[in-house]
Amino acid sequence: MGHLQYTNFLLQVYHILLASMAAPEYVIVSHDERTGKTSCLVGARGLIITWGDTSRYWEWRSDASSSFQEVAELKSVWWLDIRGRINTTMLSPHTLYSALLVFKLADQYSGLEQNNASVRFVNFQSDEEAERRALTVHLQDVENVIGQTPVSRGNGWMEVEIGEFYIQDWDDGEVEGRLFQTVNQTRVKRGLIVEGIEFRPVLNKILFLDRRTGKMCYLVGARGLTISWGDNSEYWRWTSDTGSRFQEVAELRYVWWLDIRGRINARMLSPHTMYSAFLVFKLADHSSGLEQINAIVRFIKFQPDEVVEGRALTVNLQDVENLVSRGNGWMEVEIGQFYIQEGDEGEVEGRLLNTVNLKRGLIVEGIEFRPAFNKILHGSENMLKKEAVVKEAEESFVGPQGTDGPQET
Repeated sequence: MGHLQYTNFLLQVYHILLASMAAPEYVIVSHDERTGKTSCLVGARGLIITWGDTSRYWEWRSDASSSFQEVAELKSVWWLDIRGRINTTMLSPHTLYSALLVFKLADQYSGLEQNNASVRFVNFQSDEEAERRALTVHLQDVENVIGQTPVSRGNGWMEVEIGEFYIQDWDDGEVEGRLFQTVNQTRVKRGLIVEGIEFRPVLNKILFLDRRTGKMCYLVGARGLTISWGDNSEYWRWTSDTGSRFQEVAELRYVWWLDIRGRINARMLSPHTMYSAFLVFKLADHSSGLEQINAIVRFIKFQPDEVVEGRALTVNLQDVENLVSRGNGWMEVEIGQFYIQEGDEGEVEGRLLNTVNLKRGLIVEGIEFRPAFNKILHGSENMLKKEAVVKEAEESFVGPQGTDGPQET
């Protein structure tokens, strides 16, 4: 082990010990065995719940499936506001984190769709700042919606992401994850059972800032992508690669139906910015059949697959001489561009698709979303593009008015 590796190892051990010693009784600290990164689950008793001490609105009770002695069950409330805080010294430095509400629903529940969710550094960001960039979160099943939706944790509880944040090595103070619905006072909310708010490292996504502009960039790793047949070892092999920033990459053995999708929430990107989506990949020695792949970018809510597939770009993943090297053993190819306006919400998807011929030898690191510099929209051109996309969305899909989709390239 080299000196730098040993130093990093000692720092990692120090942060694990610090987090474990500092944890209050209502916080469960865990560590990822592969990375050593720290996760913290703040139990319901450690949250700030408006009206939480009023038995008319909230009931505190035990739950056999919970890791804590008590959970909080919402009886009925108009003003829903739940906050969970953690000191940054308990988290791992140089790490992208997600804040997640851990919950389940009672047999009788209502009014839990379309809540707001935000994450902020308490010392540096006000409620008002965080509320302006809040995500939309749905805690109950709602079809055809914009916003974050729950997934099962496999232990009787569900989780929904309420935001992301990055921990530097010098960060101090508290991070707050918040779920709230305080505007619509015409709808009563009931039946939410809260176990806690978890602060967990994001292992399949890398956040970084563009050096030229300071704008947000994301690389979604292969494990964070939706790959058709990706869990079938006959067609795809998951392996490590010393040149990758992720623990696993996906290598295509062979397949006829190639369909790779990477998504990012528009709120995670910088507003007033033209973005490009790139496939980050390399080729195995035996690669073939990758010359004509359709490439698509869309705003999921407003542009159905069948609409955008008709105007897909065609990319050649085997034309090595004309592909862009990233200088680290990986290549990239642009799969589309889109424009993020102030207040845009919902997910943007970059997609590679070919279902015609046999393909093999593609090694996928991820899909990257970063600002585009070869095309800038100004003034009336911007508005014309906006109107065209909105008109297309209105004609092809039922959705809210005035929502932007990807710009034609």
